[in-house]
Order: sequence, then structure tokens, then C-alpha cells
Amino acid sequence: MAAACAKFSNCGRTLELMCRTKIFRHIDKFMATSSSALPDKNVKMTGLSKQYLSIKNKYPDFIVLFQVGDFYEIYSGDAVKVAEKTSLRISRNPNVNKLMAGFPVRSLDSWLTTLVQQGFQLAICPQFPDKTPAKSRLLHREVIRLVTPGTLLDPLKPDANYLMSIAQGPDSSLGLAWLDVSTGDFHLGVSSLANVEEDLSRVNPAEVGVALWE
Repeated sequence: MAAACAKFSNCGRTLELMCRTKIFRHIDKFMATSSSALPDKNVKMTGLSKQYLSIKNKYPDFIVLFQVGDFYEIYSGDAVKVAEKTSLRISRNPNVNKLMAGFPVRSLDSWLTTLVQQGFQLAICPQFPDKTPAKSRLLHREVIRLVTPGTLLDPLKPDANYLMSIAQGPDSSLGLAWLDVSTGDFHLGVSSLANVEEDLSRVNPAEVGVALWE
């Protein structure tokens, strides 16, 4: 049976809905892993480069903010994407044999806001000297936080920053739940395909997650 598709825009954000009989589907457009994130067989990889790639491969759809010393660094294709939309400049890091952009660790909060506003999803990966084995020259690093539009905590932002979830209900109804993670402000509601655009405009969520049904 042919599927009917409707697209709703909300303050620059777009939600795509697909209906097949009574099934409501959100089509997620996943970014393909950048080929530049894959190791070059002709280049000898350093321990730092191997560590970064192992982490990046776990979060292919996120910009990994990889702490090296007093800076958070962004590599390869991710660095190019970020530099195209921000004031960060491209250089080359000889320790990982990759193009790089970066900013001081102390500037993390302001750059989180800037990068998320430019449409990036972020994986924050600090270094942990206290978790590093005594004989290792490579500091332990791991992702401790994922930042998306709906989970950005900005104390200077006066308006609520809602993360919304939409689920299929009986017949053509839709269940809505939205949360401001910075304040704990939580709401529930019921909508429909006919009214969901109006509800999205009213709540103005920063991010929308939709359950998938087959």
C-alpha cells in the first residue's frame, strides 16, 4: 500500500511523519560515517590516533570532542564540518596525523552552545590521568556525555529547552511527552496527525524523538 508522507516545519526544525494505514513513523536521517575517520593503511597510526578512532567508531553520528592536554580537539572530516560553520580554524595535528580544529577546555560551555546551535551532536571525551595505568604513556579517555539540542544545559537561556517524545496511541492519536532537562519541567499530552504541527509550534521543542513501528 502506498505510504502517505507529511512534513512539518517548526522554527527551522523539521519533523517528517509517514503513515501506512494507522502506523506513524519518523524517518531519521543518519549521517554516514565519514570516510576520513577510517585509518589510512599507508600511514602508521600512533597510540593516540588509535584511541581516538576506537572512540569515534562508537559514536559515528557525533562530533567527538577529544581532550588533549588543555584543549578539546576535533579531527578529520568532523573538523572540516565544524570549521565551515564556526570561527574554528583548521590545522594539522602530527600526533594523530589528522586535520584538526579545537578550543581550550575552559571554553567548553560556550562552544557546546555554539556547536549545537549549528546542528551538531556532540560526544564529550575528557582525559582521566587518575584512571590511566601507571606504566601507560597514553592517558585514559572516555565519552562521559552526549549533547544534543534537547539536552543542552544553558543557564543563560531564559526560555525552556524541551526534549519531546512522540508515540503512537490508539487509532490516529499520538502521545506526547516533553521535558526541560535543566529544570525538570515535565508535561504529557495527546495529539493527532491533524494537530501535531500546531502542538509542535506551541511547545517549540529543541529536539523531537519518535518511536518506530514496523
